Amino acid sequence: MSCPNFHKVHARNFYVLMPTTMAYDEEKGEEVEVNKEDFDWDMDIDCACERGKEKGFKPVDQHERGNYVRNMDGSPIMEKEAWYAFGGKKGRQPYYFNEFRVETGIFLHSGYYSGANFDWDLHVTTNLGDDFRLSDYDDVDSMVEDIVDAWENSVQYEEVWNMGFITIQKKNVRKFLDKLIGKCSDEADDMCKDVCEEEYYCAGIFSNGEAVYRKVAA
Repeated sequence: MSCPNFHKVHARNFYVLMPTTMAYDEEKGEEVEVNKEDFDWDMDIDCACERGKEKGFKPVDQHERGNYVRNMDGSPIMEKEAWYAFGGKKGRQPYYFNEFRVETGIFLHSGYYSGANFDWDLHVTTNLGDDFRLSDYDDVDSMVEDIVDAWENSVQYEEVWNMGFITIQKKNVRKFLDKLIGKCSDEADDMCKDVCEEEYYCAGIFSNGEAVYRKVAA
């Protein structure tokens, strides 16, 4: 039984690094095709990270990258952080300070047969001690719902606000989280698209598991 070459979790398409590249051969005095897998992907990753810096992504240390696996268990090649926080006072009504931290990770998945492709994941943590990964959910809405429910449980436990005020703030928390996570998702996908060599979509999968990929028109 075969399986698809490329694997993605959140990326809209397959943002691919090709298995071969052109390099100058001094003996032949010309450009020749070189199999990248004869060395590794570090040069491609370094180039991607340099471009990522321009958009606020921080490269992960080369020694912490780990293997380029077909899931989100490995380490990202670059990361970016964003926050949403609110708190303070409104008249005599105390605000319970809250902070939501969204860490965007750009990953590189090794192809099953050849090549590699970029993908991304989101990791959301709060100052209330909650922890969420988008890759653990089927969709963004499910994760946001869990984050909001965990927030509601925490502020109820602290007994700072009455239930009416919590209900109002719950709507605001969901609205701002939807906006922030949507922004981070778009930035991550744009980053993957920007640093890949070719963009493909899956045109179909055969009964034996093999996939057919088509290049996305420029």
